[in-house]
Amino acid sequence: MKVNLFSLAILSLFFTFQACDKAEHLGEDVFRTTYLGPSDGCPSWPLVRFEKKDIDRLSRLIDMEFAEAYGERPIASAVNLTGNYREGQTVILKIGQFPPEQAIICLANVRWYLGVFVLEEHPD
Repeated sequence: MKVNLFSLAILSLFFTFQACDKAEHLGEDVFRTTYLGPSDGCPSWPLVRFEKKDIDRLSRLIDMEFAEAYGERPIASAVNLTGNYREGQTVILKIGQFPPEQAIICLANVRWYLGVFVLEEHPD
């Protein structure tokens, strides 16, 4: 009986670690973000917060040079985000390059955010 319980415990730990591993490696262009709410600047799409550990990976996908103090405050405007989310909800986003027709031009003197173009979105 003790051997069966021990074997069951080992198997459950194995599957637990496998599930955690898959959740952390979503794909090079897929990110787990936190929904913050409507934007108070430009781009005017909803704001999301990226995890600090994802900044390097994000910088390989999009041009982040124009975003001021992005490393201290990894917040971006999620262009094309269409779902209804509540503040603080985790949202998984697949992002890509902006299509030419989606070029963002901000002329107003407002807060600027890094813009990320959402290809797919899923609540976590």
